[in-house]
Amino acid sequence: MKGLRIFISLLFAVSLIMGCANVDCPLNNTVYSHWSFYNEDKAVSIGDTLYFYARANGKDTLLINRLYNAKNMDVPLSYYQPADTFILEIHQPISADSIGIWQDMIIVSKDNLDHFNSPECGIWHEHSVTNVINTNVTIDSIQVVKSKIDTNEDENFRIYFK
Repeated sequence: MKGLRIFISLLFAVSLIMGCANVDCPLNNTVYSHWSFYNEDKAVSIGDTLYFYARANGKDTLLINRLYNAKNMDVPLSYYQPADTFILEIHQPISADSIGIWQDMIIVSKDNLDHFNSPECGIWHEHSVTNVINTNVTIDSIQVVKSKIDTNEDENFRIYFK
């Protein structure tokens, strides 16, 4: 009987030690780039309807549909491509029965970084932006604020409109 108590106590102590293993996985391991809108040096809300597409292999994929009165947006980047091509489309009412549509193309060049924390957390892909170019229909310029795109929700890009 005494041996059984010692065995149960030892088993309890081992389970406590093993149960205290702490794996520090982030709550969110989804990586999005964070884009903010500016006019000159002032943050602005886009009062028009905004659509945001990713272009790959000649096809467009709608990422953001009918974003209205927004100050920013979060956009995923591809895992394995060295550059991502996006189309920013703005729909602006001109009159009661007509809408003006303007498009700008944005190309984000980047290095893709596999991030491994532990087997329990799995792998996610972070990015390091190397260059951004854009057309100038509605966009004046794009500033890279933070080139490392990771699970933090920091501002990465500022779009300056004309």
